[in-house]
Amino acid sequence: MLSKSYCKLRLVLLDFDGTVVDTMSFYTEEAARIISRYTGISLEEARSFYRSTVGRAFREQLRLAGVPSSRLEEAARVFEEWKKKLLVGIELHPDLVKLILLLRRSGLKVFVTTNNECSVVSRAPRLTSVFDKVLCYDKVERKWKGKPHLEEILLMGFRLEEVLFVGDSSYDIELYRKLGVKTLRTRGLWDKSDEAYRFLEELAISRLEKCRT
Repeated sequence: MLSKSYCKLRLVLLDFDGTVVDTMSFYTEEAARIISRYTGISLEEARSFYRSTVGRAFREQLRLAGVPSSRLEEAARVFEEWKKKLLVGIELHPDLVKLILLLRRSGLKVFVTTNNECSVVSRAPRLTSVFDKVLCYDKVERKWKGKPHLEEILLMGFRLEEVLFVGDSSYDIELYRKLGVKTLRTRGLWDKSDEAYRFLEELAISRLEKCRT
């Protein structure tokens, strides 16, 4: 069983792609095509580059890949429009929904943090009904995954020690760890055999048994 210290947690913060939804293989192929098209590098090189920079905002990935600044917004919009069509057809796995509802029943808030644009994420079905809040990418408001989203969370009244971040990429884990947040690595929370899934399930059950006594 988990230690009593986990009773102090108030928020589970979940990454989106690769953690909540199994989209990364689709994203890698489309992103590689776009990066190759706008930079001239091979598809193989573009795939490798995209995988090595997963977790960053796509505009940042494009910039690092060498897409000319004059064409960066155009390339980003191509990816955004493609993602909107993809996410319309994506359903949350029933086991994930069950886990999220169990966490919420245990008294935890469950947020999603993503560098997908808000207009893109809004196409994903059931997000607003299953999760307490979805924090997305907004260039104008200067809100994105990492410090800006964390600052938004702190303004809601949460403290750093009350937050647990769950993600699938090394970049994200290191990002939130450096910001002082507890972290947990996953291969995808749609898989009940995943260690992070089992940990979160145990967390919720322990809270229901211990934290209210």
